[in-house]
Amino acid sequence: MKEGSEHDMDTRDDDNLHHDDGLNDDERLMRHMVGMSHRRKTSRVDPDDAWESFRHDVIAPERERKHRFGVLHMTLATLCGAVAMLVVVLALGLLPGKSDVTGHTVMGDYIALSHKESPRHVSLETEGREDVLDATEPISFVPEPEVVATAYRTDKYRKISTPRGMGVKIILPDSSEVWLNADSYIEFPERFRKGVRMVAVSGEVFFKITPDASSPFIVKSPQIDVRVLGTEFNFNNYSPDNTQVALVSGKVDILSPEGSGLATLSPGEAAVCDADGTVEVEKVDTYALTQWVEGFFYFDDIPLIDVLRELGRWYNMGVVFHNREVMNKKVHFSAMRTEPVELAIESLNRLNIAEIKVVGHDIIVD
Repeated sequence: MKEGSEHDMDTRDDDNLHHDDGLNDDERLMRHMVGMSHRRKTSRVDPDDAWESFRHDVIAPERERKHRFGVLHMTLATLCGAVAMLVVVLALGLLPGKSDVTGHTVMGDYIALSHKESPRHVSLETEGREDVLDATEPISFVPEPEVVATAYRTDKYRKISTPRGMGVKIILPDSSEVWLNADSYIEFPERFRKGVRMVAVSGEVFFKITPDASSPFIVKSPQIDVRVLGTEFNFNNYSPDNTQVALVSGKVDILSPEGSGLATLSPGEAAVCDADGTVEVEKVDTYALTQWVEGFFYFDDIPLIDVLRELGRWYNMGVVFHNREVMNKKVHFSAMRTEPVELAIESLNRLNIAEIKVVGHDIIVD
């Protein structure tokens, strides 16, 4: 799905919320929330705009002042250069703890992932209120049987978010089991409406859906929707450029956000949707894709850059390639997610692909 201007997206979301024919209130609300989350995820500072603003507001006036006050020429030039560098750093998102921008170069280095500030807890948001959850055990949202069903609203949504370095298992109101990987979220109602079970997600999420032929389970995201009755599958849209749905068991339909069918998956297949909405179906090793649920990193014939991005996301570290020639080298690598990052890097170095080290909040590849 191609991105338009922010104004266009706002207009499109409002139209979706108020004017989508054939959608019930839950669907309109969920589509609106998905659009809002997508804008927050994809919003980026434009370095060209930042530089032009700085040039107009700072450099041009500074040149005029230096012309009038030549005696301060060296001092002002030094100050101007320092501020210009700061603006460029901010525009590129390079200050530690402030950005999740990926995939850009700085002075010959390739920034594959940036360190960012991240809370150290799993959070629950409900109608503007935020609570901290204990993620050491599965968290159940199945309604208490002694509570009258009408006490749970279908229009009251909960949002569970995980920071970098933490995952959580939750049990939805219909008893479906959901595992959230690091830096992910899921939104769902207190009680599912009869005839449809709908959630919105981002990041990486593994689903084990409770069968219910009368109420299809719908997973909504900015690029695609997934419709199932009862199955196990992995959802991943960490990359802003593509979304992957890998089926472990059962059967799922891949839909466009407008509801048209794009593909149907059988076990061992994955649908990959790129930025322009094109969907391709491919055979995959679902064992490798779902080992994170069991507490392991597992990569089989995967580019080093993707391996280190996953490690960086889990340990909340930046990933910087000084040696860009090894970025796409394929590796086979496994490790426990509970072990320190230094041990994981030590194991990677035994592959003799590159010299990898931990420096501060960054994983450096020489």
